[in-house]
Amino acid sequence: MKIVQFKIGSFGGAETFFFKTIRAFNELGIDQHIIHNEHPRMREEAGLTGLPRSEIPFPKKAIALRSRIALRKKVFSEKPDIFFCWANRAGRRAFRSNEFPNLARLGGFYKAKFYRSCQHLVCNTPAIVDHMVQQGWNKKHISMISNFGELTAEPPVERASLGVPDDAFLMLSLGRFDEWKGFQDVIVALRELPDNVYYCIAGDGENRRNWELLAEEVGVSNRVRFLGWRSDQAALLGAADICVVPSRHEPLSNVIIEAWSLGVPVLAAKSEGPSWLIDHGETGFLLPIADPEAIASNIKELLADRSSLSGVGRNGKRKWQGNFSKGEICQQYVTLFEDLIRANHKRKLFSLKLGR
Repeated sequence: MKIVQFKIGSFGGAETFFFKTIRAFNELGIDQHIIHNEHPRMREEAGLTGLPRSEIPFPKKAIALRSRIALRKKVFSEKPDIFFCWANRAGRRAFRSNEFPNLARLGGFYKAKFYRSCQHLVCNTPAIVDHMVQQGWNKKHISMISNFGELTAEPPVERASLGVPDDAFLMLSLGRFDEWKGFQDVIVALRELPDNVYYCIAGDGENRRNWELLAEEVGVSNRVRFLGWRSDQAALLGAADICVVPSRHEPLSNVIIEAWSLGVPVLAAKSEGPSWLIDHGETGFLLPIADPEAIASNIKELLADRSSLSGVGRNGKRKWQGNFSKGEICQQYVTLFEDLIRANHKRKLFSLKLGR
C-alpha cells in the first residue's frame, strides 16, 4: 500500500497530528510520500520523518494554476494507492482520478464546497459527520475515525524548574495562545483560588502579552507560568495535578486524549469535542464555556476531595485504551484504505468491461 500524504499549513495542532499519523503509518510499514507547502516548520518536520517528500508553493489567497499542475504531476508520478488530503486548504486542491481514490480528513466544521473534488471524507467526531451530511454529503462516503493521542510516560519535570512549589496544586494547559483557547478564563479563575494553586501554560502566540497583563491585573502573576512551546508534554503532564482544557471552541481536543493516555485527569469547558469525549465525573470534568467562576468552584471541590482526581484519571486511561490508542485508530485507517482500494479496483474493472 502506498499513500501520498498532502498537507498545507503553518504549524499547530493539526500539523502535529498530521506528522504523528505519518510516523504511525510508517511503523506499520506503509509506503508514504509527503507533499507540503514551503513553510519552514513543515519542511523541518517532514525531513525528520526520514520519508521522501516534495515541497510545492501554494499561495494562500489564490489557487494558482502552476501549483495545481505541479501537484497533479507529482501525485501521478508516485503511483499511489491512496491520495490523502488533510483539511480544507489541501482538500480544495484535491482532484479525482480513476487510477486511485482520494480522501480528505476534516478536524473542524468546514464548508462542504471545499471538498467537492474528494471521493471520501474522514471526520474525527460524529458532530463533524453530521455537519457535512447537513450540507449534502452522502453519509456512505464519510467515515468517522477519531484522533489517537499516545504519549510515552516520562519522569515528571522538576517543579522547581517551572517556578512551582512541590506542594502546590498545579493546573496545566497546552496549546496555541488563540483567544478561543480560553486560557484567559483560567487566569481569571485563579484569583478565587488559594495561594497554593498554580497555573502553567505551555504554548505561545500573539495573545501572550495580553494574558501576562491580565495576570498582573487580577493579581495572580506570581502564580501563572508562561512556558513557551515545549517538546516535553509527557513530563509536564506528569508533573501536573490536572490538565485544563478551557477552549470556547474545540472540534475534538488532542490534549484530552494525550492526558488520558498517561492517566492524568482533565477539566474541560463544554465545547464540541470535550462534550463528546468526556463523561462528566467519570472520565473528566465538564464546565460551562467561558466561566471562570465555574472553573474556580470545581477546583475548590477537587482540593477538598483529591481522591476523585485519581479515579477519573484511571477511567480516562481505560477509555483511551479502548477507543483512542494509536493501534486502534491506525487499524481503522488501514481497514478504510483497503476498502477504498478494493472499491476502486472494482470500478476500474467495470470501466474496462464497458469499454469492450
